[in-house]
Order: sequence, then structure tokens, then C-alpha cells
Amino acid sequence: MRSTLFSSIQGIPAFIPALLLLLFLLPPAQALAAGPMTALQLMQRGVDDADSDLFSQGIDIDSVVNKSSDSLLAALREQAASGNLPEGNITMLLGVADMAQNSGQGAFLKQMLVSEVRSFLVSGVNGGYFAGKPNGRVKHSGMTLASTLEKMAVGRREILPGKVISNENGKAKVSATFVDPEAGRFPLSLAVEERNGQWKVVEILNAAEVFSQVSRHGK
Repeated sequence: MRSTLFSSIQGIPAFIPALLLLLFLLPPAQALAAGPMTALQLMQRGVDDADSDLFSQGIDIDSVVNKSSDSLLAALREQAASGNLPEGNITMLLGVADMAQNSGQGAFLKQMLVSEVRSFLVSGVNGGYFAGKPNGRVKHSGMTLASTLEKMAVGRREILPGKVISNENGKAKVSATFVDPEAGRFPLSLAVEERNGQWKVVEILNAAEVFSQVSRHGK
């Protein structure tokens, strides 16, 4: 009896390191606790590691931009009207957007916005701008929105998880807070979906409010 008990106790120290090693060798998405908040954790880790591939594991950029394109354009126009956006590429973007909207080419408008926002996010993450550590690895070559990255205040952007509001059949609603070192804190209401076992942010449910708040801050 004594030898059996002794061997069991002796086996514990060897078992625990093996378990920890297995945990840390898992891919990022698997190592995090499964659930809607996984998406936010992956996005933040992507920002901190300057890794847009990891960042994109937590968000469907195309879906988010498509569903909030009208609110985003309204915020850009508000900032442009108050003189808080640089002349040139941004003005051109808004002009093309207005032409597309007035001609009924909504699909083209959304496609253009998705492309621009994706370029902005990928360049911001990979270039270390959102982590507050610009690394010079990304050359944005005058891309419309990405060209504004170098004018951003240096500092770490954070996505702070809040709580899960609802979660049913692979679709969840969660709260979070976006923290910008210059602009401040912005509450977020996010729609998150589970796709092939991985959670992704698919919509900013309070996009109009957030973008308007950001625009007002710039005045």
C-alpha cells in the first residue's frame, strides 16, 4: 500500500510539466479557452505580436466592414467636414464613395471600403502601429487609409473583453472596450460567430455610435 501511494505521489510532478508542455504547444486558437471571447483574445495577441494572420483569426474583416460601411462613411465625412482629416487621399476616397453611392453602385462602394479598411488594419498590425511599436516593416505605398498610420499617436491599442451577453447556436453577443491612448475608451457591442470551431467577430453592433464618438473626439 505504501509503495503504491508513494509511486502515485512521485508520478504527479512528472505529469504536471507534461500537461503544461502540451498546453503551450497547442496552436493559439486551441490554447485559449473555447468561447466567444477567444476572438477578442486572438485579435489582441495579433496586435501585440504584429501578426495580422493571428489578428484575422479573431475577426472577419469583410463582414464587419460590409455591415458597418454606412456608419464608417458618415464618420469619415463628419471628420472631413471639421477639417480633421488630411487632404489628398482621404478626400479622394470620400469623393469616389459619394459618386458610387449617387450612381447606385453600392456594391462597388462596399468593395472599395473593405479593401481600404483591410489594408489599414493589416498595415497597422504588421507595422506595429497598433501595438505602439512601429517596426518599419510595412511600406503602405500611399494607400488611402493606411497612409494615415504614421500620423497616429504612438501607444498600445487594446481590446478589453467585457462579458458574454448571449450565446446560442454558435452566435453570440459580447461587450468589450476599445482603448486608444489618445482618443480614450469606447464601449463596443460585438456580434461573434463560431465557424468551424473558431469564434470570429462579424459585426460591430453599435458601429454608428462608436464612429460618431470617434469623429466628435477629433473636433
